[in-house]
This record gives sequence, structure tokens and C-alpha cells, in this order.
Amino acid sequence: MGLDNFREHYNDEILEALDALPEIHREALLLQQAGYRMDEIVEISYQNGNLKTKNSETIKSRIFLAKKNMRDVLTVDGRLKKEGL
Repeated sequence: MGLDNFREHYNDEILEALDALPEIHREALLLQQAGYRMDEIVEISYQNGNLKTKNSETIKSRIFLAKKNMRDVLTVDGRLKKEGL
């Protein structure tokens, strides 16, 4: 799984929640879920222009916020909560 084919791996409701995330948060979360190490995520985000300096704390924060947002809008079985996005 990577940034180019992640849509094949998730249901429509998870994709809707992912699409609602800011791009920088979505990128960091998807790279982590794809198995990239933190230093690799930093390098990819930096090369993509989504990170001004190679700071892993920024990436950790983005992943934390992305996961928090996903927990806020999805049930544990990957369905949108009634209030949705």
C-alpha cells in the first residue's frame, strides 16, 4: 500500500474520513499505515514539499491529529458515526 493505491484497501466510509483530513495529515497517516519508518515519512514529506524542515516531531503530531480525527468520526468497525463528518 502507498499513497497511489490506498483507495483499494479501505471501505467507502473510511475513504470519506480520510478525504476529510488535511492533506499533510493524510499523507503522514497513510505512509505510517503502509509501514514506512518515521525517518522515511519525514524524508518523503520533505521531498513532497509538505515539510519545511526534517523534523520528526512535526510528523508525529500530524499522525496523532490524523488518528484523533479518524477516531472522532469512525466507529471501531470502520463505519461513519451517525453525526458523520
